[in-house]
Amino acid sequence: MKKFAVVLFLLVAAPAWAADRVEKKDTNGDGRIDTWTTTDKAGVPLEIRSDRSHKDGKVDRWVYFKNGKMVRTEWDRNFDGKPDFKVFQDGTRLIEKQYDDNFDGKYERTVKAPEKGTVDSTSTTPPARPKGLQS
Repeated sequence: MKKFAVVLFLLVAAPAWAADRVEKKDTNGDGRIDTWTTTDKAGVPLEIRSDRSHKDGKVDRWVYFKNGKMVRTEWDRNFDGKPDFKVFQDGTRLIEKQYDDNFDGKYERTVKAPEKGTVDSTSTTPPARPKGLQS
């Protein structure tokens, strides 16, 4: 019976110990929460969501981490609640940028970071033509 109680306790309590934590902050002192930081149980960041405009409390920037290193940042440039610009990185090293220039949810343009030792190795995919101008 004692073994059963220990197993039952671990099944019920362990998920709470392992749960991610969300810290809410008002970074500009206006009385509104504008940054939400999710960390693992050890305090290592997993995600930071923020309201850059400090106006509506809606997230317009997302930062994602893997093993404590920043791997992706997304921005909502037109404030519709959906990301439309992404930057992929390995810590502080830029890998590529993606742009949804017409805000349709599809990334029309990708800019790769120059490779080390090259003068310019930036390549882009052409931007999508506006719907009225498609041939």
